Amino acid sequence: MSSLLVAWTSLLLAMPTGEAFVADPGSVTGVQILPASGQTEVVIALEGTVETRDFTMEGPDRIVVDLMGAQLTLPPGMLAGASRGGLQELRASQYSEDVVRIVLELVGPLEYELRSGEGYVRISMTNPLGSFEPWEVDAGGLVAPGSELAGAVATTASPEVLLDTSTVPAAPLLVRQDVAEPITVSFANTPIRDVLFTFSEFAIRSIVPGADVAGVVNAEIRDQPWDI
Repeated sequence: MSSLLVAWTSLLLAMPTGEAFVADPGSVTGVQILPASGQTEVVIALEGTVETRDFTMEGPDRIVVDLMGAQLTLPPGMLAGASRGGLQELRASQYSEDVVRIVLELVGPLEYELRSGEGYVRISMTNPLGSFEPWEVDAGGLVAPGSELAGAVATTASPEVLLDTSTVPAAPLLVRQDVAEPITVSFANTPIRDVLFTFSEFAIRSIVPGADVAGVVNAEIRDQPWDI
């Protein structure tokens, strides 16, 4: 019996542990903005497998793309020189431990389509502004020669350093401290944490839910102050 136990123990020790089968998280390694016939193509380069979710927001108009199961290797914050083809601003952040958020701030409400495949996520949107030079940024923060700030590295430094002032909204999101920017958005069986992420992105503020916050939200909000 002792010999059988020794043999069985040796077999268990020789077997690979569960960690050997855990897939590495995906990573976001680059972004390209490319002209196409009447469209602007925003291509997010990936390594590994991620899941996506996308939604739009108003005030200003934005397309938000969450890459779930991903890590950000790009410089966080505003990516310098991305303004072109109907896109005013491009931001990337490690929104949570395993979610990378890409935010496309637009010149207005634009139709778009999101497609994904091996190694990429592609956002094709209407281009109301005509032809433009391609642009790209990689994990080293290198911007393609076609951008206005060639060679610049976007960081989380002050917005005055990173933004072309011609694209800065005339007024901040919070017009007065007691009157918040109105929001129009709808939720259908949406987890409460995703709802909080949405308001956090809209308000450009951190919202940290408590550990016991759970449940889903069904609501339609039309032109109401976001904080209410």
